[in-house]
Amino acid sequence: GTNNGEVRVWDLTDYACISLYKVVKSGACLCLSLVDNSNILSGWQDGFVRCTNSGGQMLWCIANAHRDGVQSISSSVNPDLGYFATGGGDGAVRIWKYYNRELVTQYSEHRKGVHHVKIDDASSNIVHSVGGDNSVLSYDLKTNRRLIGHTFSGGQLLSLSQRIDSE
Repeated sequence: GTNNGEVRVWDLTDYACISLYKVVKSGACLCLSLVDNSNILSGWQDGFVRCTNSGGQMLWCIANAHRDGVQSISSSVNPDLGYFATGGGDGAVRIWKYYNRELVTQYSEHRKGVHHVKIDDASSNIVHSVGGDNSVLSYDLKTNRRLIGHTFSGGQLLSLSQRIDSE
């Protein structure tokens, strides 16, 4: 995704661009998540979530998913859950059903914008987020509450990842 609203899909075997599409008047494409081998979720500066196929054909969109843009997106589209998470400049983490785009729940505990959301690799009912307020929060979707929170001092936290062994 680019700051002028382009999304390019690359083939990593030969590093060729296999598709390019542009969304006009949407601002920057701020984040991407590959759902399966053919569908891409994207978060945009205009606050929209868009779903396209790898050829750039628009499948659906969610208007005004977040004020101040969709900063991060993470998907877990297994047959049991079928949801994705978004984090916005408005400080909210939102959980959406993938198949009908219904808002399931939201968590508004960050005092500044959410920089990154991550669906847990081992427990897909847990979502982690890191915000501009230097906090890392984890939510359990089964109990619909926050599990744990950490706040750090010093530099600003921008991203997070998880080891394969879940540590």
